[in-house]
Amino acid sequence: MNTLTTRLDAIRDHLATHPALPGPWDVSVNACREDAVTIQLQAHTLAGVASALLSWAATLTNVTASAWRAGPDSVHLHLFGALADGTQVKIFDGLTYSPTVFPDLEPGGKQSVGMTTLRAWAADGAGVAA
Repeated sequence: MNTLTTRLDAIRDHLATHPALPGPWDVSVNACREDAVTIQLQAHTLAGVASALLSWAATLTNVTASAWRAGPDSVHLHLFGALADGTQVKIFDGLTYSPTVFPDLEPGGKQSVGMTTLRAWAADGAGVAA
């Protein structure tokens, strides 16, 4: 099992290797959990969050994405993947809930989001305020 120091080194090395990645707002590292590193981004629109997640996805392996409606007015977009050394990461950011973007996502609900959907949102440019 990785130690806290190993995981801190892994995320530091990943950011140094990929300097064009959108910078984290917050990084949380846990030495015991499977999803060892959680990174919160600081984008401000649906297009911005999707674009940032796609940038990260291009640097990870075993990538999946999902949307979680955290409450009545908030949606978190999550990206899960692994760094080159196998360290599991979760990258996310929050948005204001929009029924036109997430029509079937009830409060507390989760749904898978494909990379094609993230690309469409990133290309949209109009976005939804965070």
